[in-house]
Amino acid sequence: MKAQRDFLLREGPLSHTFRLTSAASDATQAFYGMSPAGSKDRGVVVMKPVGLDPPTLPRMFIAASAFKRLALYIELCPFEVSGLGTVEPSGKDLLVTEVCLIRQRASDSDTELDSEAVAGHLLQILQEGRDPSTLRLWWHSHADGPIFWSNTDEETITSLQIEQLVSIVGNKRGEFGCRLDQFTPKRLTVDGLPLIPLQDAAPEDEESLRRQIFGELREKVTLIQRDVSTVPEIFLDSSCVLEIPIPFDEHEPPQWK
Repeated sequence: MKAQRDFLLREGPLSHTFRLTSAASDATQAFYGMSPAGSKDRGVVVMKPVGLDPPTLPRMFIAASAFKRLALYIELCPFEVSGLGTVEPSGKDLLVTEVCLIRQRASDSDTELDSEAVAGHLLQILQEGRDPSTLRLWWHSHADGPIFWSNTDEETITSLQIEQLVSIVGNKRGEFGCRLDQFTPKRLTVDGLPLIPLQDAAPEDEESLRRQIFGELREKVTLIQRDVSTVPEIFLDSSCVLEIPIPFDEHEPPQWK
């Protein structure tokens, strides 16, 4: 039996919902429903648009080692966490070959990558003789929260302006969302792509990898708890939001007394 999956294709102000029916080695597409973005009427209606070819979607694979690191970054960080990664073509499909943790500040609702660390990572890729154009993955977690693309996520993706950008969002329940964004010649987003881990030919020592990932998180991630100041207004604007650094090993944020 062939599997069916619904995808969302956003093109400018319009959203197209279509169903991809795929077998192990082939894919057939049927176009379904078109309505303005944000419309409440998203009923699926079969359409046969004249002269419009159904979209051809790449499958999104991820190397086994990269997937393990991604899952552990998300599992072992008490707050949200994010990073970059490399993506290479694999025939008509795409393959995430590497995920990297970048120095950052992280809270329970967002992350902020260090711009110097991002530049340093790109420089390292160049020094190693690798193709910098493969650096087109942005990944992040929602910690214990649900999988969706928040307004902050949408703004981050738009600000990156990386052609054929792959974005992954995950959580501690092992749920993942994946999308592909194109910016030229016109903006196009394909959401709901399945993330397919490859089999591991040479499994790593799990306990050793966990210790390595935890050490890297402690080194590169500064945890921040945001709180509204209770200091009297005479000394500090009472609406000021304070950022309180939290030791990485401390799971419960400090409480103001």
